[in-house]
Amino acid sequence: MEAHFLMVYLREVESQSLMAMNAITNLDHVAAAVMKKDNDIDFEQRNTLNKECFRSVHSFLTHLSNISRLLWPPAITSNKKCSCGKPSSNGMMCSVCVTRNRSSQLLNVLGLQGAEHIIKNRTLRDHLEHFDERIDDWMQTSKNQNFVQDIVGPKGGIMGLEESDMMRQYDPMTGTFRFRGETFSLIELFKGLNDVLARTRQALGKYDVFGHF
Repeated sequence: MEAHFLMVYLREVESQSLMAMNAITNLDHVAAAVMKKDNDIDFEQRNTLNKECFRSVHSFLTHLSNISRLLWPPAITSNKKCSCGKPSSNGMMCSVCVTRNRSSQLLNVLGLQGAEHIIKNRTLRDHLEHFDERIDDWMQTSKNQNFVQDIVGPKGGIMGLEESDMMRQYDPMTGTFRFRGETFSLIELFKGLNDVLARTRQALGKYDVFGHF
């Protein structure tokens, strides 16, 4: 891949990283307002702030997922076969080969070849992105048919609740996000984001005016 094209991908990683940073900044601001002890806000206002918290989390995870797919696309782990040699080929590399080649070169430039980086994991984003399917599963598996979501606060705030009935819960004090009993650290994801952004900017800094690394 020519350096110019590689730079385009790196710039997109940088852009997605900055948008993820903005989402976290907004999350911190809104969560602080929700948790403020002397808050004099009514139920509707609190509910609006809670929803904004989870909107920010979703935005953060969406941008992380975009970064993840740029660096670790599904094609590198799937069994999808190359179709470059098929009779219908137009002489260009098929999408599978293009994707795998792009991933390999980006990871090499960023020094992430073979790394089990936290940004690679898209589980939490998938939970939120495919929320309809998670509700389908809850409907068929919930013992008590309780359904609770969008709680901002520490674990255990609601007693007698099966963990599988808690769909979305965020604790600003620990940076922990819980989804149906699974625990995810937004702090660790943020550290991973910072690592990728630093590597990306270092790589972009090596790109000279002549278009070479």
